[in-house]
Amino acid sequence: MGLNYLQSSCMWLYFIKIITEQIAMHLLVLIIAVWIAMPISYYPSDTASISGRIVDGNGPIIQANVALRGTSRGDITDENGRFEIGQLRSGSYTIIVSVVG
Repeated sequence: MGLNYLQSSCMWLYFIKIITEQIAMHLLVLIIAVWIAMPISYYPSDTASISGRIVDGNGPIIQANVALRGTSRGDITDENGRFEIGQLRSGSYTIIVSVVG
């Protein structure tokens, strides 16, 4: 009976060792995958947006043209006078507003 018990104990220890090694290998692969993917999603992109509201003494200016000098980017204000120009490179811009009427 002593030999069977010893063999059984060794089998269980061997089995636990194999399972532990497999878990450690999967964990290592997961850590490496996250580490490789992190620079892609972690760091912020180098884009910006400009948004605002065009108003005068009577309220919002509807359908005003809002443009960025020196670019082909712009927007038209909505019924609340709001505009947004997105997907811009970070930097300084001069805003030009024009209204017909």
